[in-house]
Amino acid sequence: MDVPDVQMILVEEVDRTFVGYIQQSFRERGLRCDVLQLPRVSLAAVIKRQVVEGVQAVVKIVRKSQNTGKIPLQVYNRSSGADNVRFDGKLLRDVFSATFRLILV
Repeated sequence: MDVPDVQMILVEEVDRTFVGYIQQSFRERGLRCDVLQLPRVSLAAVIKRQVVEGVQAVVKIVRKSQNTGKIPLQVYNRSSGADNVRFDGKLLRDVFSATFRLILV
């Protein structure tokens, strides 16, 4: 299984150009980024599954993200081992800052 570094979850319908811009921003910095349209299960369940699979960060995309140019970035810290994942907070950042935040983790 090829686990991305960043999992983008489309919670609401947004412009695909905006999604592509975010995805390309992560990829230009050497981060693998996949896009997932929120399925008919809870957002919490989807995020939990992503973390268990080894994703380093989750970005939830909503219309507000497109309007403000800021994305909510949740970063997961595995420095204490794969069984002890720590949530390093939810940061609302512009796309440029978000991509560099992940490179520094």
